[in-house]
Amino acid sequence: NRTLRAALVAARDGEVALGGKGTSIPLRGSDGAEFIVHMLPLNAARQKSIETDRRAAVILFIKRNDPGDATAIAAFAARFGLTPQETRVLQTVVEVGGVPMAAEMLGISSATVRTHVTGIFDKTGVRRQADLLRLLMEMKSPFVRQPQ
Repeated sequence: NRTLRAALVAARDGEVALGGKGTSIPLRGSDGAEFIVHMLPLNAARQKSIETDRRAAVILFIKRNDPGDATAIAAFAARFGLTPQETRVLQTVVEVGGVPMAAEMLGISSATVRTHVTGIFDKTGVRRQADLLRLLMEMKSPFVRQPQ
């Protein structure tokens, strides 16, 4: 909620504060369902193209989050050159939520999972699991042009 509120304040302050490409924010519903809010700032050109009121600041797209989506994981793996084992570890970490549980599910040691996660970090340029998941969510954003 705090992140969403901060993004709404940034949107009120204009496109520059929010970033021209918008942002993606994970949310959890009261029933535990996970969603992603994609927030696209409306500059003058976008406002004109959708014929909206000039006071509108953003368009919100809300969809149920499925970070384990095999297609998204495959596209992510291809984009960053992940090995099949790194891809399998990423898929499992995303599905179960952490290294120890992923290790148990894959039948390998936590140290081996951490080694693969470190390799994924090196290839993607992130340093934390939360940043890795955010990068994966951003690739699923409807505002990001996917490589062919």
